[in-house]
Amino acid sequence: MLVGAEGVIGFVLFALWIWALIDCISTDSDLIRNLPKGVWLIIVIILFDLGAILWLLLGRPANKHWRPAAGPADYSAPRRPRGIEDRPQFHAGDITDRRSEELNQRLAAWEAAQKPADDDDDDNR
Repeated sequence: MLVGAEGVIGFVLFALWIWALIDCISTDSDLIRNLPKGVWLIIVIILFDLGAILWLLLGRPANKHWRPAAGPADYSAPRRPRGIEDRPQFHAGDITDRRSEELNQRLAAWEAAQKPADDDDDDNR
C-alpha cells in the first residue's frame, strides 16, 4: 500500500489546519468569540491541529457557514442578530434628551430647596 493510515490521518489534520487558518483570517473581527483575531491566528499557527480544534470549538462564530468567507457580500452594512427586527430601536439622542430632562428637573428641585423659605428676612434687621 502506497499511503498508510498515518499518511491519511496526517493529510486530514493538515487539511483541517489549512481550513482553520483560512477561516480565521477571513472571519470578521467583530464576530470572533472569546479572544481577539490576532491571538486566534497565533494559536492556530503555533498549536497546529490543537489550535485548529480550539478555533473550531471556541473562537469561530456560532452561526457562520462551514465554507471560509461564505456569507453576505456587503460587509459595510451593520449586521443585526435574527429576531430583533420587532424590538423598538433607541438612539443616543433619545437617551440624552431623557437624561437632560431628568437632570434639569433635579436641578430645579435642588435650586428650589436652596432658596430661603421666607424672602422677608431682610426686613427683620
